[in-house]
Amino acid sequence: MTSSSSQPSLRQIEEMIDAPLEMLSKKSFKDKISEQNGYLVEKEEIVGFRFESYKMDLDYIDFDILTAFGEIKYLNLRSIHPADWSILKKFSSLTWLRWTHALLEFHDIDFLRHLTRLRYLDLSHNDLINISGLYPLKNLRELDLSDNQLHQNDSDRYIYNLTHALQDLEDFSSKDTDDPLYNEQEKNELKAQMTGDLQKAERTGLCVLNELEKLQILNLAGNELFTVSLLDNLNELTKIDISNNYIIELDSLTKMKKLTHVNASNNELKSIKALKKLKYLKYLDIRNNGLENIRGFDHCKVRI
Repeated sequence: MTSSSSQPSLRQIEEMIDAPLEMLSKKSFKDKISEQNGYLVEKEEIVGFRFESYKMDLDYIDFDILTAFGEIKYLNLRSIHPADWSILKKFSSLTWLRWTHALLEFHDIDFLRHLTRLRYLDLSHNDLINISGLYPLKNLRELDLSDNQLHQNDSDRYIYNLTHALQDLEDFSSKDTDDPLYNEQEKNELKAQMTGDLQKAERTGLCVLNELEKLQILNLAGNELFTVSLLDNLNELTKIDISNNYIIELDSLTKMKKLTHVNASNNELKSIKALKKLKYLKYLDIRNNGLENIRGFDHCKVRI
């Protein structure tokens, strides 16, 4: 590793956080349980930092110092806040970000829209109620939003109602009415307006996840969800964890035809019959839902 006069030394960072830094392997860097503070090296260049605030008794870090190291691809942060949120826009090279236990709220994650190279994002154990800032992250493969405060809000209900109203309008034609005032042009204008309204609304609430078409692993455990019915465009998803919510039915999961693992334990499920359509399903966890005599799932492991 080389160091130029314009590049800060690791000692400067150690002084800033008042804690030693270790060079970590990629495995220990990504380990959720580890309490190490350190940095990650690839091809003799520092490409990542890991900070554990609860160990350092530190709340804020001057991220501007980190940007001076060049292209940082990995950040693993626990209970850490930046001194200036806007500085995070400079981390455009990030592909891997874990930011947990930081009391993050929806306005705190607005900067994420600039991190379009992200493939892995863990925002678990925060206070998120709105995730609209995630919609530009088209390259995400894995997303962890567990243990936040996500719930079906007014925008989700609006989207649901507008979607059904638009479908009814689409199905309606002059053949369905004798009204002489019926006007096909006005119908098309109304349809265009409703479609525009729907597209704007879909970038709020849980619907924003439908923008993440490459997503393969999604964790929504430990939130306040009553339904996942609005998630209808995650065609690449193979694993989903929706445990510890208040979900009643899972019919919408049948649209995710590549699913192999589903954890729906600790919900309020009435039936899982629809999941029989998932021909690649290998693992299904439905414990603590009051379901009994489950049949038709011989092709996968079921925990009940």
